[in-house]
Amino acid sequence: TYPAPLRTVAATVHAGAALLCGAAYVSSPHTKRNSQSPIWRVVALAFAGWALVAAVAPFPLATLPTMLGRRLSRAFGAFSVLYAAAALALATADNKVLRRGVARAAAAHWVAVGAKLVVERNCLREFYPAAFSRPVASLAALGTFAVALFVAGRRDNGVR
Repeated sequence: TYPAPLRTVAATVHAGAALLCGAAYVSSPHTKRNSQSPIWRVVALAFAGWALVAAVAPFPLATLPTMLGRRLSRAFGAFSVLYAAAALALATADNKVLRRGVARAAAAHWVAVGAKLVVERNCLREFYPAAFSRPVASLAALGTFAVALFVAGRRDNGVR
């Protein structure tokens, strides 16, 4: 674990960046919203929550959104922030390229989790005890990627 002063500084810097981003979002002119706006907002909130879990939650909970283990779980918080930003951008304006990117990233996550299940099926409980110790949180993390994949893949206004 990191020393308390370092954690305090890091949390302050990240909170300041979040406040700046939030202020910029609130002050930006509103664009035409797509029909899936509320769903994308929920997805953005979920990914932001997983970023927070990856950054501050104790182990084993911090490893659940990625199932990558202790070393990479904290770093994955940055990717969760990117997912949240992409989902929030899609809530305000539909962008076909961004939507495809979110769908591909969510699908890649599901493929990676599926590959782990196939390759390590006999020793899953040994290698990923966190997933078995927090089954509800594990399913919620997988559900976030599933919803992102589903919503990104839906046809809306004839555009895919």
